[in-house]
Amino acid sequence: MAMTMNEDGMQGADAKVSVVVAEDSPTQALRLRHLLESRGYEVRGCGDGLAALEAVRAAPPTLVISDVVMPRMDGYELSRHIKDDPALAPIPVMLLTALSDPHDVIRGIEAGADHFVVKPFEEEYLAAQVRFLLDNRRGEQAPEGDTITVQFGGERHDIRAGRRQILNLLLSTYGAAVERNKELARAQAELQAVNEQLRLAFRELESFSHSVSHDLRAPVQKIQGFGELLREACGERLDDTGRHYLERVIASARHMNEL
Repeated sequence: MAMTMNEDGMQGADAKVSVVVAEDSPTQALRLRHLLESRGYEVRGCGDGLAALEAVRAAPPTLVISDVVMPRMDGYELSRHIKDDPALAPIPVMLLTALSDPHDVIRGIEAGADHFVVKPFEEEYLAAQVRFLLDNRRGEQAPEGDTITVQFGGERHDIRAGRRQILNLLLSTYGAAVERNKELARAQAELQAVNEQLRLAFRELESFSHSVSHDLRAPVQKIQGFGELLREACGERLDDTGRHYLERVIASARHMNEL
């Protein structure tokens, strides 16, 4: 199928969206492939950043999705190489990362990345972020010499990035925060449900304990009572061993009654 480009640098509607996925975890790579292919995207999987860079140079894709922490070449370096090549720079780069420190976002901006998604992620959320990135790609590049210097966490960062890229990264970071809040809300609701179940279980256990205590009290009191009567009535006729046994029965019954 022929690939057409409109005036914004976007592929035409008749073009097949191709995605290069850089992911060193076979499980995660398979999950991403299934997620993307089930939505009609063509996927080329690579086990690290270097292999992904070679694949991008060999046949430029519509989108690059990369893990951050990988052998040989990480996601930041992969993004930097793509954005430093004028022929490849318009390709959007999405970074998937378990890292969530603001410094990681700044490193992503410095590397030219267009979007962030924090692991673990819901599949529908990632699919929505892919659609968002594809719908908003324009291949905007920061003008030469247009550098912003920011101080964050006691460190200086010199950033060259277009406004659209920064906006996309801010939106992706905000989206990740929203998703985390949703996860926390779900976890809180689940915890409240578990606590309620524990309270019900405790009340049932308390009721059961009261019932058992009530049912055991009468026979235990009889054992203790008759044991004391036996000691008073027949204690003199028992030998030392018999009296010892009887005292043990009475003491055990008294202890059980206290329990």
